[in-house]
Amino acid sequence: MSDMTEIFDKVCEHFQDKSEYISALVKYKCRGEWWFDVEITRLLDKMGIKFEREKEYLPNKYVDFRLDLSDGLHFIELKALLHSPTSNLRGIGSAYHRLVEWRQGHKWLLMFAYPYSIESWEKWFSQTAGTFPKVQSTKIMDFSLFEDKKCTIILWKIE
Repeated sequence: MSDMTEIFDKVCEHFQDKSEYISALVKYKCRGEWWFDVEITRLLDKMGIKFEREKEYLPNKYVDFRLDLSDGLHFIELKALLHSPTSNLRGIGSAYHRLVEWRQGHKWLLMFAYPYSIESWEKWFSQTAGTFPKVQSTKIMDFSLFEDKKCTIILWKIE
């Protein structure tokens, strides 16, 4: 597998059957980034993708994942977003800026947002688009795990 789109699709598929975990995280208001990180590590390993964790890319600056795919190196930051996009702006911004300052390879911000609607995410993104001018493309997938809310997985390609 050598395409981030394929990897994104596998990530989305993987999280659709995690309702028991996600329900507990929501119930106790846990952001769960550590859990998201472990699940991504487990999934990449299962897929046989060559990767490194917590890779130093500048002195004392690290990226969550470095993947070695057929089209080059891919650097990925992860964010788990709880409740609303607005309350997560600072964390998204710091991950975004870490990726922007790195000048080589393909750069991605992979976010898991729960539990709220895809419409609230799209509204927030359109209102803050100027805040993230280096976002080249966005992939979004949402799925219902609760009666009244959805989980959303977002992938940004950073130039």
